[in-house]
Amino acid sequence: MRNMNHFLMYCAISSVKLLSYMFHVRHVISEVNNYGISFHVTGIYRSFVIILTMFIGFICMCHAYMVYSYFNILLYFVLTGSVIVYSLAISMFVLHPKYFTLFYTFQLLEIIYTVFNFKYFCGRGIYLKNRKLGTNLMLKRSLNVSKY
Repeated sequence: MRNMNHFLMYCAISSVKLLSYMFHVRHVISEVNNYGISFHVTGIYRSFVIILTMFIGFICMCHAYMVYSYFNILLYFVLTGSVIVYSLAISMFVLHPKYFTLFYTFQLLEIIYTVFNFKYFCGRGIYLKNRKLGTNLMLKRSLNVSKY
């Protein structure tokens, strides 16, 4: 059985990230409603899409960790990258940055943690993908085979 501590830490970081973004959305909607302005439906839709994207990224990483799926590793990095780029783009326009700063910090922490522990999350999936393709990188490195 593999060591699950890395996976549990990832789940904790991802849960705090999702909760902090939900608190940010709730705080922004309540502040706008306190001003007497109705919150436009596109803002709610955009927030829902970001939460859904983060949750799908979480599910992809869990599936990649449990089943060694190479495709889900790539999908996780694409979805997380798109959320980071979107968050960076709107960071200048955030009215109440308290929860947003917490969300963005945990978003970056999640990516850094995943990259530093890449061999625990993705190593076996990449190894199985390379073995299916017939290019065993670990074997080539161990034999130190060159072209010439």
